[in-house]
Amino acid sequence: MIEMKHVNINFGDQVIFNDAHFKTCPGQITGIIGKSGCGKTTFLKSLLYQYKDNLLYVDNVAINNSNKEDYLLNKVSYIDQFGTFFDNMKVYEHFEFINHLQESQYDQTKMNNMLHLVGLDLIDPSCYPSSLSIGQRKRFLIALSMYKDASIIIIDEPTASLDQENKEIVLQLLEKLKSENKYIIITTHDEYLINHLDITYRIENRILVCDQKIDKINQSIQLKKSNISSYHKYFFYKNKRQWFQFILVLLLGFIMTISISTNVSDSLLQENKLSSGIKQANKAELYTGKMNDSYIANGVDSYYIGDAEVNLDISTEELNHIKSIKHVKSVYPFDVFDTINQMEDVSKGTVYYQGSKTQFDYFQEGSPMVVPYYSFQNIKVDGKELKGNAISQSFARKLGIDEKEKNFKISIDVYVPVQEYTYQCEIDDSKTLGTLSQVLTKKVNLEIEINHIISTDDYYNEFLSAGYVVLMNDKSFYTILNQYNNQTPDSLLDDKEYNAAITPYQSKNYVVEVDRIKNLKSVEKEISQISNNFITYDQYNSVTDMVDVYKEERKGRYIFMAVVILIAIFLYVLVQMNALDDRKNEIKLLKVYGLKNQTICSLMNDNMIVQSILSLLLSIPGFFIARKIGFFVINRQSMTMSLLLFMIIQIGVTLVICFLYICYSQWFVKKVDL
Repeated sequence: MIEMKHVNINFGDQVIFNDAHFKTCPGQITGIIGKSGCGKTTFLKSLLYQYKDNLLYVDNVAINNSNKEDYLLNKVSYIDQFGTFFDNMKVYEHFEFINHLQESQYDQTKMNNMLHLVGLDLIDPSCYPSSLSIGQRKRFLIALSMYKDASIIIIDEPTASLDQENKEIVLQLLEKLKSENKYIIITTHDEYLINHLDITYRIENRILVCDQKIDKINQSIQLKKSNISSYHKYFFYKNKRQWFQFILVLLLGFIMTISISTNVSDSLLQENKLSSGIKQANKAELYTGKMNDSYIANGVDSYYIGDAEVNLDISTEELNHIKSIKHVKSVYPFDVFDTINQMEDVSKGTVYYQGSKTQFDYFQEGSPMVVPYYSFQNIKVDGKELKGNAISQSFARKLGIDEKEKNFKISIDVYVPVQEYTYQCEIDDSKTLGTLSQVLTKKVNLEIEINHIISTDDYYNEFLSAGYVVLMNDKSFYTILNQYNNQTPDSLLDDKEYNAAITPYQSKNYVVEVDRIKNLKSVEKEISQISNNFITYDQYNSVTDMVDVYKEERKGRYIFMAVVILIAIFLYVLVQMNALDDRKNEIKLLKVYGLKNQTICSLMNDNMIVQSILSLLLSIPGFFIARKIGFFVINRQSMTMSLLLFMIIQIGVTLVICFLYICYSQWFVKKVDL
């Protein structure tokens, strides 16, 4: 016998049942009748979901949390008036799922027999129940109850929306279940069905009224504590719409996480690059030169070692003035040996290594140059002070030299300054006369012994900017310069045309050692006061100023990036919430099947877990695609670090999204009522 006591159900201030009682026995069709909205469906659900203070007994066994799962899974079959089924399962998968929950073997023959008994032996079991008529769906669900071998059959309005033929078929099925001594509890307002009820309850004044005498008859129902585990195959129970939705959410999630990861990791890489630039520029040194009036008149205030005709000679008096400035420790000449010659329109240079020839095009990739370094710069290679000559890492790569190679020779053609011509000419449209000079060079082949390959981490000079550099000890460098000084250059100017004065070459640029970085600006200020023609450059303040400007510019990007990320997350959350909301009926059915909220959450979360794993697997090619289309600006040295940082952020973002989704799904599943 099934007996319910003290049924008290209310929703807010509306009382549905007030201390109602109910009992029925097996082998009888028990019907709950009454007008629409009186609480018939609510009462049926009380047999599944115990409201507060309700007491439910099945064959003298109290239903509680310890046995409720087994009660719903193995003893009860509930069919609502709409014939609700699992949208994500085909017909045969409903039967298969029952077997999994009951930890039994799927029996296709038994399924076919049940479908035959309800007159559905001609349907394709691999179709979705949505393709069946309402009458067929209800018969299919009754077949599922019979396959489940449930002792208690609860059906809400079994003949609703059915024609007379289907009503008669449903009644025949109920009579068959009755003959098998099942508990059959239904609600109805169909007179045809009411006339065939064995026990009738009317809902009057918030209580259940029964005019028949009900004998106490029990079945031998035994309940035990069940523990249904997660079912990984459940993930594959999807219809076409759900697969499309799954793929759509996967793509949206992939695009969102890739966007977040690329933007965040790129920002971190850029910030690190800027910080690294400041660290590398942390040198108390500056460069200075004296520019001609034409250069100054054009409003150019930046300093570079460029076309020598813009440089003026620095007098001995001016040089001594620089040396006497407070905080200046020493002053050294600074020149370069270039591999191009603008006067002769030579833009390509050649370097030989072990008989192999490598050409460099100035306009395409820059040209190599030989520059001096000084002991005060304290340049280190592998943690030790640099001695001898060194070649930049990028130069070594271009020449095909292994980065671990040491003590090798290269042959390089350079243009060594030997003379200079100084002359007067008009520097603008006002016919103002100004002094210009032209440095003349001699092409010299240098056989240079290279002792080290140096990286930008060991030596970085943003001022030189060229990637292909040979660092030569200043003494060796100026020995070569002095050796060729005042020799006949490779080409001459027309001295009659310019009325030029020919003099031996003298250095026009100097590197100034300062005692502390903080004093660089004050020294630069004093140098500029010597003459308006002096231009100075220090790497530290140049880089820090550039960093400040860059950071200011990036603020707008950060704001835009944050807005885009928030919109992406918002859209993704909406799609995920909608996808979960579409599974509301599925969640209800799982609860009817006796699954606990925790188990249902596990089944719901399978989608997110699989999507996250696939997204992470796709993120590696996604990284290279993002790099290819320009989201990243990284060189080969930082590729591994960039990929590692990207993946860490990708995993972090994915875990956060998974965590938020799991929290939401737990709340959502708990919120869904029967």
